[in-house]
Amino acid sequence: MIALFLSKRFIKHDEYVMMNETGLKQFPFFSHVGAYSVQPQKPKDVLTSLTYTVSLLQQGKAVWLFPQGKKCH
Repeated sequence: MIALFLSKRFIKHDEYVMMNETGLKQFPFFSHVGAYSVQPQKPKDVLTSLTYTVSLLQQGKAVWLFPQGKKCH
């Protein structure tokens, strides 16, 4: 989120970031700085979020993705 803030502040570009819905519910502040949700465990929701991402990119907006994974045992 620091990268998003610095980019908005200094590059002055309309930017967004995809964020896990659980985290966004926990920290709703992020929706005010361009975060939108995805539920990775629900394929239909992933498709909806990716479709939204494509529409943002087609409008010339920037989208940040920070993939996070879980360590499997």
